[in-house]
Amino acid sequence: MVLHQQIAAILLGMVVRHVPFAAAQRHQPPAPLAWRQLALLVLSVLVVAVTGLSADVRLHLAGVALVPVMLWVLGRIESRSAVRLLPVGALRLSSPLGGLYLAVALLMVGMGFDIYLPYLLQVLHGQSPLMAGYLFAVMSVGWTLGELCSAGLGERGARRAMLAGPLLMTLGIVLLLVWLPAPSAGGMAVLLWLSAGLLAMGYGVGVGWPHLLAGMLLHAHAGDKDRAGSSITLVQSFTAAMGAALAGMVANAAGINAPGGETGATQAAFWLCLAFIPVPLLALIGVRQATAASAAEPVVRDAA
Repeated sequence: MVLHQQIAAILLGMVVRHVPFAAAQRHQPPAPLAWRQLALLVLSVLVVAVTGLSADVRLHLAGVALVPVMLWVLGRIESRSAVRLLPVGALRLSSPLGGLYLAVALLMVGMGFDIYLPYLLQVLHGQSPLMAGYLFAVMSVGWTLGELCSAGLGERGARRAMLAGPLLMTLGIVLLLVWLPAPSAGGMAVLLWLSAGLLAMGYGVGVGWPHLLAGMLLHAHAGDKDRAGSSITLVQSFTAAMGAALAGMVANAAGINAPGGETGATQAAFWLCLAFIPVPLLALIGVRQATAASAAEPVVRDAA
């Protein structure tokens, strides 16, 4: 016990000596927050979520139509405000940086309907909550494998990975569209096809993800590197929430609650997959913009 205390004291002394603490920097005022932009992001998600609870499809469409308007207002505020959330050019789709942000945002939105997968696997394919959770984890395994397989790629390989990712994700959703809505006894063949779809979805995001994030940092202006890095988590959180809200709107309109049961789950599974198929394909627009030969600088530099 005494030895442990002595080691802890030595480590504490080293930390105090070598690690700068906030007390040494308290003369620096904290950076201001972009309250207006953050409020607009939160409000846009709430608009989709709240209107999605209605049974009136017209209200659903109105809620979705409001989101681009609110994002346009956000862009106007960003362009005029001294306190910004995103680096310069992130909202300009004609720039490589804007293309990267668009691709990251749409890939995260495309994953939004996965929140319903454990429920659908239980209702439509007779899986226990534990087994449904394991099947759902296949998507995370695919994401991890994608990142591992694409790590260390040079410029050309990274561009190919970023372009292939949305296509693989689309393939995964198509497989789910074929196999998920049809009720089954949960036989091995069905589960293998469902697992293949989930694996392709996760792999499609993961294979280009490191290069998309690296490109966001590389294309940001010198004074915006820190803002670009901090904005990654913000964009991920916002678009994941938006994807979940849109999925809730589609599932509710498709009847997951009324009529509910197996019939509602079948309809919801079909329309969720069908509605989200275009999302990763639209992400290709951003990827192509970011990887265009006319870009001012490479998205990913070759390894030394």
